Order: sequence, then C-alpha cells, then structure tokens
Amino acid sequence: MSAHNLWEDVPMEIHHPLSSLRITFDAARQLNSRDLFLHFHGAHDIVHMAVQNRFPDAIAASVNLSGLSGAYQGYVGRSPHWMFVKLLAEIQQATATKRFDSITLSSFSAGYGAIRALLEDPRCVAMIDQLVLADTVYASFGHQRNSLGSRPFPSHEQNKPFVDFAKLAVMGRKGMVLTHCELVPETYSSTEEVGQLVRDAIGAPLTSVDETWSNGLRVKGHTRKGRFVSIATRGNQGSDHLAHLRGIGTWYRLMPRF
Repeated sequence: MSAHNLWEDVPMEIHHPLSSLRITFDAARQLNSRDLFLHFHGAHDIVHMAVQNRFPDAIAASVNLSGLSGAYQGYVGRSPHWMFVKLLAEIQQATATKRFDSITLSSFSAGYGAIRALLEDPRCVAMIDQLVLADTVYASFGHQRNSLGSRPFPSHEQNKPFVDFAKLAVMGRKGMVLTHCELVPETYSSTEEVGQLVRDAIGAPLTSVDETWSNGLRVKGHTRKGRFVSIATRGNQGSDHLAHLRGIGTWYRLMPRF
C-alpha cells in the first residue's frame, strides 16, 4: 500500500528496501514538513517511542547494519553528500514529506561510523541541525600520554569532525548532545576518553554530580555550553552501555532546540 494512503493503524511503519532503513511516522496527519530523527544502530522501536513521546509529528527513521563502525562508514561510502541526499529523498518519498523542518542525527555504539563519515563533508554538515551521540564515539589510539603506563590519547584526526561540530554548537549554530559511560575497551579509545577530548577542545569541563535519574542512569557529571550538552554516567558493564540507547528519549529531551 502506498505511503500516501491513510491508515487506521497509525503511526505507519515502512520497511524500506534501502539497506536496513525503517521509518515510522503518523500517517493520519498529512503534513508538508516534519522534523526528522535519523538514528544509526539500535532497536527501531526504542527510537520510535522516544521520538513519538516528545515529537509526535516527527519522522523516526533508523538504519541498522551487521558489523562494527566500519560497516556504517561503508554505508555512507566515498560520496557522503550524494548518499545523504539520496537517503533523505528516500525518506521524503516514503512519508510524502516535501521538506524537513529540522534534521537530527543520532547514533549508539558502532553507529557513529556513519555520522563521522557524513561530518567529513561540509555540505552534509550544513544540512544537519542537531547530533545526539549516545555512548557512541570511539576512536583509534593516537599519541601516547606522557605519564608512564597510561593509555594513549584518542586520535585527534578521527575526532576532528565531532570537535568542529561541537564548536558550532557552542556558537549556537548547531545542537549537540554527547554522552558516555565508563566502559573501557582494551585496544582503542573509549567514549569517555573521546568525550573528554571534545570537551577539552571547546572548553566545557564537566560539573561533578552524584545523581540517579528517573530512567535509572547514574550521572556523575554534566555540562552545557551554548547548544552543546554532555552527560557522563557511571558503570563499566555492557548493561551500562546499553542504558544509553534505552534512555535515548532522555537525550532527545535534553537536545537544545532552535
């Protein structure tokens, strides 16, 4: 059945042939423009519910691939702008939406590979309004720390696209939420180490707190500067990592809207 038809069972979900793209929106409200939330890596139902609860007229779309961050980087490919425009056009066609009022990209875990690839093209950056990065931005090791026996710094080169976007958020031109737990991988930089690198680059140190939020997250620090927000949580287990996906509705609510 065409996406242009009205369904009694709303919101309408489309399993689109473009990769593993899933789209959910309120088909009963035929709107020419909507906000778009495009998420990489994580159960679509969680993303859909998070968007519907806060932004009921918005489109929730998600892409899930088998593999690690390299699979998502490969999904974007060598022509990020071409791929991004094609992906957005597919979503517009599937939802009969003429334009997007705003475009928010979010990712969990390995999904950051797609976002980083998109951020490397300035034309894509110009099209993105907000980022919500839920315990997701890892990096290869870069230069060794000076102190004996400590872990190397995260790669500055790999994280430059996120730092540059964070600077735009500080200036109020974009919005960005960056979260992490304390899980430490052995062979590459953790989301906490990358989070520290980004905050240091924009001069946004964490304020230490000891809070347990209503969604069960144990928060140890947070900061806000301009339209940049960062949340640090406790826990170094897989369940603590997964909590950032399950709580993505919280990160959407914290997103500095325009």
